[in-house]
Amino acid sequence: MEETLKELLGKQVNVGCGNASGFKGEVVTVERGVLCIKDDEDVVSYIAVDKIVFVNEANATHSRPGFVV
Repeated sequence: MEETLKELLGKQVNVGCGNASGFKGEVVTVERGVLCIKDDEDVVSYIAVDKIVFVNEANATHSRPGFVV
């Protein structure tokens, strides 16, 4: 998983850690089993790689059903 995350450096991703835990942001670093991501408000989150259930590249457009953008 760590090698896969390193390939996503600088990209926007969605990260799921099970149940309702989810994060979205730009991959800043991946080292020693910790993923560091920064969201749109420059809030930095550190996530244990061994707790990650899924990762996917985030869509550049953000749509919310029921809202006109």
